[in-house]
Amino acid sequence: MPALSTVKTWLIMNTIARTMAPSRPETDKIRRVELYDRYGSMAYGIILNIVPQPEVAQTILVDLFATFPLEEEISIRERESTAIIRLARTKALANRPGSAERSLTSFHPTERNLPKVVFNLSFWHGCKSEEIAERLHITTTDVLRAIRTYVKSFTTA
Repeated sequence: MPALSTVKTWLIMNTIARTMAPSRPETDKIRRVELYDRYGSMAYGIILNIVPQPEVAQTILVDLFATFPLEEEISIRERESTAIIRLARTKALANRPGSAERSLTSFHPTERNLPKVVFNLSFWHGCKSEEIAERLHITTTDVLRAIRTYVKSFTTA
């Protein structure tokens, strides 16, 4: 995944500060830039995996940090990084060209790669469990089990 250059990072941070409502306090702007410094690359990577056009991905990234709901919408139990991952994914899926016309026919899972295929369809493509189950001719329980297996493979590795 290509990293953002220093110049692009600076431009994105300035765009975030400019696109925010002028009535917001300066501390709010500083906080957003700090969040961008800390999580911008991670969010950009997620967005770029869903929307593989760098210019569109950068626009989504700016929108994410310009409109990120600071403390008011992050629950006590949710970490900043989790909130940013969730919101980056949501914004990218909503802005993905042709998102209404997802095709699952190109996915041919085998028993060995089923967990990865199911996770990719769910997380990166935004498909619902029922849709995956129907298209792959497996039960919804098998879809959930495959996702759990895939995620668990990272904790046991």
